[in-house]
Amino acid sequence: MTKVMIVDDEILVRIGLRSTIHWEDFGFTVTADAANGIQAIEKFAGADPDILITDIRMPGMDGIELIKTLKKKKPQLKIIILTNYDNFEYAQQALAVGADDYLLKTTLDNQTIFPVLQKLQTLIHRETEYSLEYQELQQKALIGLVYLKKHFAESLLQGQISSDEWLQYLNQLNLKWENNLFQLVLVKNKTIPENLSPINQQLLQFVEQIVEKIHNALVWELTDTLGWVIIYNFPPQEESNYCKQVIPFNIRQVKSCLKQYLQITTVAIVGKPVSDFKQLPGEWQSMGKLMEYCIFWPERELISYEDIPAGNPPVFSLGFNERNLYQLVKHGDINKVRDHLAELFFKVNQSLSPTMLRQVWHELLVTLFRAARENDLRLTAILNDSEQDDAYFERFSSISSMKDWFEQKFEILIRHSQNQNVKNYSFTIRQAITFLEEHYREEINLEVLARQVGLSKNHLCTLFRIETGRNFIDYLHQIRIGQALELLETTDLRVAEVGLNVGYHDAKYFAKVFQKYQNCSPSEYRQINH
Repeated sequence: MTKVMIVDDEILVRIGLRSTIHWEDFGFTVTADAANGIQAIEKFAGADPDILITDIRMPGMDGIELIKTLKKKKPQLKIIILTNYDNFEYAQQALAVGADDYLLKTTLDNQTIFPVLQKLQTLIHRETEYSLEYQELQQKALIGLVYLKKHFAESLLQGQISSDEWLQYLNQLNLKWENNLFQLVLVKNKTIPENLSPINQQLLQFVEQIVEKIHNALVWELTDTLGWVIIYNFPPQEESNYCKQVIPFNIRQVKSCLKQYLQITTVAIVGKPVSDFKQLPGEWQSMGKLMEYCIFWPERELISYEDIPAGNPPVFSLGFNERNLYQLVKHGDINKVRDHLAELFFKVNQSLSPTMLRQVWHELLVTLFRAARENDLRLTAILNDSEQDDAYFERFSSISSMKDWFEQKFEILIRHSQNQNVKNYSFTIRQAITFLEEHYREEINLEVLARQVGLSKNHLCTLFRIETGRNFIDYLHQIRIGQALELLETTDLRVAEVGLNVGYHDAKYFAKVFQKYQNCSPSEYRQINH
């Protein structure tokens, strides 16, 4: 429906136009009427008419002033003026300031008004089509410009730009980059999502809008992770100001907006300034090395090339012995395995050596694979498909998270190994272990257990230690803590309730035992694994 507004100081004219003309039959609707120009202005925004039918001579504000005012508010507004023979001169003035046609009040009816309305309606439809086509062309031009910028940035970093192409791009994109210095900044998500969806165009434009104010900086989105490479540029004489103030401030704006509006937590990696666009590919390769240091400083929001140790990192003796670790796993001593891993990763963290970290990663995986194979444990019982991929290394955000991950995997392996060893125990010890596994929630001491298997306390204590390598209370604790882990991971029971469910009636004692075997409190474990 085409919307119409009627303005006339004569109420009979307004009522007559509303009631005697069949507006809806011809595709029109009257959204408002007014007795004078002032009322019309007050109602205009709410009515939002496409066509205004207005008298010329009205008290307060006449039709001429009304037309001038409303044309400023809505330039595409179509206007029909109502006139009498004696004020035809006013009609000419109205046409001069923007009215489209005029009608005589004495001849108003369906036959006279609708031909004029339909002519204006056709014009409105045509203008709307032109406007939509123009908007579509503008959008296509914008998309073309976005892809041109993207292609330019990508080609720069991959070394695919000749000197002539460089000048052509600067001209096409209206970039004043001649004789400027360049600095690369990588803004990347701190953790790689499990199910990474492609970065959409709106997200790219979101970042571009923030950085393009700095000498029309360019942005290239990374396709294999959630991140953006920003190519800043600035005059050589302003290097200090840009590197120390302007660019860091702009980076904080990008990071803050991504966090506030999109809940994306990022780290920024800042490369060193270069003087020639042909140096950018080499600098981009250097950024890859800078990224490897993020895992050593998980708390940092920004890592600069100046933070990286110059030359080769100091040599550390890690003291890693695959055979020793394997023996600890074989004997099922999870506490000593944890201590071994803690010491190993502490030294790695001190080394600030990405090469050393990756070496440790591979050697620990080898130990894990070997122990799994010799315990007849399928690798899929320890590692899912993505964890078996070497690229899983990139998912760790800190040294401690990698250490915790290996602890968890070795603990799974040890539990399985212990279950396998039960098959080789004597009937009496298997009977004792079965009783512990079935009654771990109850109050159990060595005397109760000895009575169940028909041995004296001393005899059972000695036999249990010889065959399992542990005393019975340690074995019972491990059963209970193992069950507690599952409850903490899969239920919302309070910590004290979890303790009761696995046989600990004293919440403080439960927390103490849990800390001993897991190296963290029950609440901390749930926070990480729930």
